[in-house]
Amino acid sequence: MLGEWWFFASEDIGLAGNGALSLAIATFEAVERVGLPEAKYNLFHCAIALARSQKSREITDLMHGAFELARKYPNSPVPLHLRNAPTKLMKDLGYNKGYKWQAGFKHNKGFFYQRKLRM
Repeated sequence: MLGEWWFFASEDIGLAGNGALSLAIATFEAVERVGLPEAKYNLFHCAIALARSQKSREITDLMHGAFELARKYPNSPVPLHLRNAPTKLMKDLGYNKGYKWQAGFKHNKGFFYQRKLRM
């Protein structure tokens, strides 16, 4: 039963309740270490918290979308503008051109190999 709660916390609650997975794991550990009947408080706490949590399938949808792209284009190379450029030659060839290492950065060329994705 608790294994299903782990999946529920990750798959159905996801980012809407970031503490849900930690709570499910802690509940499993409480049952494992303390045992029943004492751990029934932990079980009820977790069950009610998971049931009341807001739900979000964002991670699940993004994960399946990423797997679908990888399946559809298994041999797509990493775009040059996203590749590391440790040498002058690589910089001259356009490796890492316009890329910035910062939160929220969106490259104007995107993050996928464009020739493959255009249909």
